[in-house]
Amino acid sequence: MEEKNKAAALARAALTADPGSPDKVMKLAAILQDLGQKDEANALYRRLMVIDPANWAPYNNLAWNLAESGKLDEAAAICEKGLALAPGSAAIQDTLGWIELRLGNWARALELLSQAARGLPNEPEIRFHLAQALAKAGQLEKAAGELRILAEATPGYPRQGEVKALLATLGAAAGGKTGQGDAATTPTAH
Repeated sequence: MEEKNKAAALARAALTADPGSPDKVMKLAAILQDLGQKDEANALYRRLMVIDPANWAPYNNLAWNLAESGKLDEAAAICEKGLALAPGSAAIQDTLGWIELRLGNWARALELLSQAARGLPNEPEIRFHLAQALAKAGQLEKAAGELRILAEATPGYPRQGEVKALLATLGAAAGGKTGQGDAATTPTAH
């Protein structure tokens, strides 16, 4: 933590010396976000959206922070703007898909998270979000398949406990029928 605080102090000094630098604003915002100082990070992301409006990253990061604080509608609106700037970005597709999942918009979440998983197939967080969306949409076998891949291929993934718990829940919900060869269930309407 002390190293991160030092990094924040250095980044603040650099930004004070060059307040219009998008790179310096982004660096300080990212450090502050990492330190849990999200209000200040969010203010910097908003500032960056003004001084570097073509950069999708602050939209993505601000949307994530807003969603984490429960401001899902605002997060979705901001993330949509970022997605318009970088429609092929798997990172922003993941963020918006995760927000849509939390809003209960299963079809949109699945669309975005599927695109994100194709763009970054080895990113475990995206695969976990996709598995959650598949489960919510009632596609239990597909969700279980994603979770099995996560459990086997990424043993160091920090959310392995959640992966295994969801896999067990899906197995119980499907009467133990989430293995290979089982018929997938149809999505539920929401």
